[in-house]
Amino acid sequence: MRPLTLKIAGLHSFREEQEVQFDKLSELGVFGIFGPTGSGKSTILDAITLALYGVVVRAGRRTQGILNHGENHLKVAFTFALQSGQTPKVYRVERRYGRKDQLAVTNTYSRLTEILADGSETVAADKDREVTEQITALLGLKEEDFTRAVVLPQGKFAEFLNLSGKERREMLQRLFSLEQYGHILTNRVNERFKAVETGYIEADSEQKGLGDASPQAVAAAESALIAARQAEVKCAGILAAVQVRHAAAEKIHSLQAELRIKEQELQDHRSREGEIAHINKKLELSAKAGSVMPAALQYKEILAEERAACSFKEQAIANIKALAAEIRQLGDNYEQARQTRIEAEPKLVEQKAGLEAALRLEPDIVQLEGEVNKLGYDFGRKKRAYEQHVQEINILSARKDEITNQIQQGEAGLIELTVPAEYRQLVQAGREKAAEAARNIEVLEQSRLALTRRRQDCQRAVKDKALAGEKMERISNLLREKESEAERIQKDCPAGEEALVEQELRLAGWGNLVGQLLDRTGEAEAESSLVQQIDRELNENRQRQTYLEEEKQKATHHLQLLQRELELQVATDNLAVAARLAEGLKEGEPCPVCGSVHHPQPAAISDAAATAADRPELEQDIAAMQSRVDAINDNLAETGNRIIALATKHDLVAAKLKTLQDTLLALTGKLTAELCLAGEYTLQQLRSQVEAARKQLTYSRGLLKEWKAKSAQVQELISELRDTLAKTAAEMAVAGQRVEMTQSELALAEGELEKIRQELSHSVTDLAAALRQLGVDISPAEDARQVIRQMAAISESVSRRDKTAEELQMKIAALRKTGEDCQTKLDQLHKEASFCQSGLAALTAQRKAAEDNLAARKKELGQITQGIPVNELIAKVSQELAIVRQNEATAQETFERAQELYSEGEQSKVRAETRWLDISRRLKDSDNTLQAKLAAEGFIELAAAEAAFLPPAAAEECNRQVQEYLRAEQKLLAQREQIVRNLAGRRLTVGEWESLGQELQAAMDGKNAATERRVEADKEYKDLAIRNLRWAELEKSRVRLKDQLDCLQTLKNLLRGNVFVEFLAQEQMEMVARQASERLKEITRNRYALELASDGGFLIRDDANGGVKRPVATLSGGETFQTSLALALALSTHIQLKGKYPLEFFFLDEGFGSLDQNALDVAISTLERLHMERMTIGIISHIAELQQRMQRRLMVEPAETAGHGTWVRIETA
Repeated sequence: MRPLTLKIAGLHSFREEQEVQFDKLSELGVFGIFGPTGSGKSTILDAITLALYGVVVRAGRRTQGILNHGENHLKVAFTFALQSGQTPKVYRVERRYGRKDQLAVTNTYSRLTEILADGSETVAADKDREVTEQITALLGLKEEDFTRAVVLPQGKFAEFLNLSGKERREMLQRLFSLEQYGHILTNRVNERFKAVETGYIEADSEQKGLGDASPQAVAAAESALIAARQAEVKCAGILAAVQVRHAAAEKIHSLQAELRIKEQELQDHRSREGEIAHINKKLELSAKAGSVMPAALQYKEILAEERAACSFKEQAIANIKALAAEIRQLGDNYEQARQTRIEAEPKLVEQKAGLEAALRLEPDIVQLEGEVNKLGYDFGRKKRAYEQHVQEINILSARKDEITNQIQQGEAGLIELTVPAEYRQLVQAGREKAAEAARNIEVLEQSRLALTRRRQDCQRAVKDKALAGEKMERISNLLREKESEAERIQKDCPAGEEALVEQELRLAGWGNLVGQLLDRTGEAEAESSLVQQIDRELNENRQRQTYLEEEKQKATHHLQLLQRELELQVATDNLAVAARLAEGLKEGEPCPVCGSVHHPQPAAISDAAATAADRPELEQDIAAMQSRVDAINDNLAETGNRIIALATKHDLVAAKLKTLQDTLLALTGKLTAELCLAGEYTLQQLRSQVEAARKQLTYSRGLLKEWKAKSAQVQELISELRDTLAKTAAEMAVAGQRVEMTQSELALAEGELEKIRQELSHSVTDLAAALRQLGVDISPAEDARQVIRQMAAISESVSRRDKTAEELQMKIAALRKTGEDCQTKLDQLHKEASFCQSGLAALTAQRKAAEDNLAARKKELGQITQGIPVNELIAKVSQELAIVRQNEATAQETFERAQELYSEGEQSKVRAETRWLDISRRLKDSDNTLQAKLAAEGFIELAAAEAAFLPPAAAEECNRQVQEYLRAEQKLLAQREQIVRNLAGRRLTVGEWESLGQELQAAMDGKNAATERRVEADKEYKDLAIRNLRWAELEKSRVRLKDQLDCLQTLKNLLRGNVFVEFLAQEQMEMVARQASERLKEITRNRYALELASDGGFLIRDDANGGVKRPVATLSGGETFQTSLALALALSTHIQLKGKYPLEFFFLDEGFGSLDQNALDVAISTLERLHMERMTIGIISHIAELQQRMQRRLMVEPAETAGHGTWVRIETA
């Protein structure tokens, strides 16, 4: 806790408000408060305790006689900070008091405010008692503790030193918050003891309810489980051997059935041989027609081009004829436009030059018109200014006369409002008496309110007593109800622990069956996924086989086309050789082939001869395509083998899946029977049934636990009600004592009220006499407030007259100033009016000359334009000239463009004719080629070839049917061959198959029986293991809780009574005494030391006299002060307000006068060193030597008689 500011007004010798700034005083750690005796130094400490706790230690009845005799109100405001962490909390506590009588005061205002870091304020309490309670809660110190350890007023300095041991320990309990180690700690230990005891009982009961779950029982169950598992393994071995033989036989049986099916499918397949032969014939004809189709398509394309070229040629000829006629017409139009321009152009140019000369007159006319208008505007403005000046002169003259009259009237009224001095003195005296009467009325009202509060307190006390009686009756009735409820709860106990354990064992077995079902279901799902994966791979391989067969068909077809093209290429190469030989023949020279010297028809070089260089590339394509066909055949064989292997694997996995499904069906039937269910259920439904049973078990356990908790709760409530009933009886007794006390206080308040009424009557009589002197007739029965109001009305009337006179004087002065301003403005206006009048004459002459010049220029322009604007005439002439020139240019451009189009048309006609002739030649050559192709492929005409040609989709479909037939036959043969290889000569009769099935069923039954026995043993073992875990936990918990119970019982014995708190207080006191002894040695230069006596009191050890010990009562005044100072310093160091705020200051009032100079120097040096320990010390004294030692001083100036009160100021050295 650190003080910041203190404001005092009306307390003891203080009258005007004075502020003490502790934050400045405490900058160096130690400061002094100095002043003459009786100046008010100790009142500063009184103000602190009054602000915090509402009491003054030195005053009678805590607050009597504290109000300054010249004041009726006092005010204290104390601002302090509590340091908690990095940010301090700042509070301001304020209290105000009013005079009640000559000695007593009454509280009128109390408030505790927290000042936040941003400057905002929060009200924590605003009532006198609440403020005191909040301060006590904040600091953790009562008023007497505060004055013994923090603020040490006169006469209280050595009180802590002389307290008895018990009183000192009680004070230390409050200072150091040791109450938490008293009944608070005891209650916590008792609560913990009850909780641990309840836990111990529950653990012991639950352990007994588990039955025999010891380690020995678990070991026996484990041995039985091992034997059952060995038997199950043996049966599983037998079953596995039988399953192997059965699987081998099942494979043979399945292969024999598949062989019969495949032979029948192959027979059905071969019945379609004739249909496939017909499709092959259609494909051959379509292939021949396909070789003709390129030539036919080329012929049709050239025929379409020829027809389009012929149409384009005819259109070009027609366009040339139309363009020739259009050129003749455009030439005539151009010649006519040229002649029109030659005739009109000179006239229009001459007319435009004359108009441009007239255009130069218009700016002069516009300028002259502007000058005339400006002169007219200036004349009007000057005239209006002159008229306005004349009008203002008239208005100001009238205003000046009016102001003169108002001044004369005001001076007359001022004489009437003046109040005589004698009358004013009588009013002042009456006003003071009225104020005194008003104060008495206020005190009377406060006393009445106090009396009302006393009556209310008395009524509340009576009411509280009655309520306490009613509360006792209610608690008694409620106690009886809860006791009856406890009996009913004992009768309504739910199912016992043994039934719940039995149900839990059944649940464990069901859970085991569900686990097996989940495992088998997982295996079945895995096998099912594997079957689906094999199916997907089979489909993918079959799709791949189909794709490869289609690719093979396409590749074969492409290979055939390439081979045919190669044959054609060989023939073409032969023709090219003949052509080259013919090219080298000369007439008269022998032919190298036939030897003839005449060559009438040599072979011509054909277009095909130029492609001979493509033959090696064609042979490479054929080789590549043959390699592709071979690769496709290899892939087809590999894919067929993979399909057969996947089909075999599919059969084996499907058989295993069937076995798992049978096992799942058996386990489901067993669980359904144990759950007593009818019908078929899915695994999820069975799990839901088991989970529902588990939830029911949990619910039953919850009911049992809830019943136990409810029973304990009712018993605890009964105990609390009995305690409350005893407390209520005590409260009722206290309420009775309070009724007697409030009735006594009520009688005292009524007596004080009567005394105040008499004082009010005297003051009202004095006031009535003063009113009569003022000429007011007052009746003796007049109400006091009415008398005060009449005096107030007279005083208000005088004040109003004074105020009106003052306002009137101010108004007269303002009027005089306004009159002077009016005269100054009139003189100025007369000068300005004369200047305006002379300016008007000059403007009239200038305007007449400008108007004459303007009329002459307008007449000259009108003769040229005949009233039409010059710009319009120039624009019209320019437009006509531009039109004539534009018409000629447009006609010339159109004529020249037509000539260009005619030239382009001639060229287009020549190109069209040339192109038509070229296409006609190509059409003839294409027709010859087409006829040769048709003859080569055996077709009479093109229609026959088109009819034989199959569209790509149809040919593809026929190829697909043939290939599908071939693939199906190959597949059936391969499958039959694979089945025969798989059988490898093995056979299986029907009798042998049935015998193996019976043997497998017997092995499965034996295995299932062994599994059931193993499951039962496993369930028994797991159940015991689970219970053993809980049993071991409960055993461990029971032992631990027993140890805790023993420790808590020991703690209860140790905390019985108040021994522990007294022990802590004694230990704390020994720490304080040790530190105080060190301080005392420092102050007395190692002469004295402080020790604790066996009864808790203090002893002084005189080390200078051989360590003689004597009581503190034998110390002199100076020695007592030194010892008390050392003890106060040690105590302040240990105090931690409310356990979290450090105490950072304390005050010492007087005491230093009993020390000699050396002792004083040592004491002050010790105090100055405390600044290093974050401690601030305030010393109150009148000693001059001490004042000189202080670097920070608060000087207190005494009050003057019948003058100002105590003043304070800060001095720095």
